[in-house]
Amino acid sequence: MNMLKFLCFVTLSTPIFGAFNPKDYGPKLAEVIEHLHVECSILTGATDPEIDNIKNGNFDENNKHIKRYNACLWLHSDAFIPSDDGVPSLHGNKNLFLDIEPPKLKGKFAKMFMRCIDEARESGEKNFTVLAWNATNCLHRTDPENFVYP
Repeated sequence: MNMLKFLCFVTLSTPIFGAFNPKDYGPKLAEVIEHLHVECSILTGATDPEIDNIKNGNFDENNKHIKRYNACLWLHSDAFIPSDDGVPSLHGNKNLFLDIEPPKLKGKFAKMFMRCIDEARESGEKNFTVLAWNATNCLHRTDPENFVYP
């Protein structure tokens, strides 16, 4: 009986506590995510358990490693359109989001990213790490069941 309760709990709680299933990413997004995860883990020292916390919606405001990892994801993904001087602007790269949009989120993925980037930018915050953190929080808050995080 305990096993049945456990299986029911896991089945019912997975959409609440789990992030978007990697098998639903599609090949383009899966490739981008794998590359970003490896690169940003090495550059920032963020650990898999820290990253898993974010995937599950636990945003630790005091964890500098995970905040740097998050900023790294945004910078190295080309999520922002470069300005004339090559510096990433705070305007989302809609073409990128449309290109890597997972089949399951067709028509929704790019809109969520663009809305959350706009929300973060319009806050008036100037620190890029904080802006990226706010955009990621927005993405999770907008659709926790389909939250994609490398």
